[in-house]
Amino acid sequence: MRHYQLLLLMMLTGAVAAGAQTMQTDTSASFRIVVIGSSTAAGTGANPPDSAWVNRYRQWLQTQQTANEVINLALGGYQTWQLLPSNSRAVPARPRPDTARNITRALSLYPDAVIVNLPSNDAAAGYGVDEQMRNFERIVQAADSAGVPIWICTSQPRHFSADKV
Repeated sequence: MRHYQLLLLMMLTGAVAAGAQTMQTDTSASFRIVVIGSSTAAGTGANPPDSAWVNRYRQWLQTQQTANEVINLALGGYQTWQLLPSNSRAVPARPRPDTARNITRALSLYPDAVIVNLPSNDAAAGYGVDEQMRNFERIVQAADSAGVPIWICTSQPRHFSADKV
């Protein structure tokens, strides 16, 4: 499992680096990136707060072009359900999409790309992999329909009880 997590992380890093190389070639163009997700993206636990990965990414992008923007809509505790498109049908016993922080809101900001960072809250809530993947597919489909590239960050290590694994 760790091998796959490492591989996914390397792929994401490579994709971001490839995009960064493109950004460096045209310093007149600016980019708007919107981040949606949960506590890791929101910066929970980062000390100092500017050490959170989204803040570091923003700082780096702005060294490439001062007009670059990273808009962070993430909120701790969020799951895939809260990030679904606003027009998603309500499902009993599941959170509703948060129209202030979901993919629909992210796309309304006219981003050049969206990053989704949801490490493990779905698993912690007991949602199965199939359910999570269906939700991710709907989030990606919304971005694809808008013609906006989207990256899904990998999960992060977390200690679960045996019934959550």
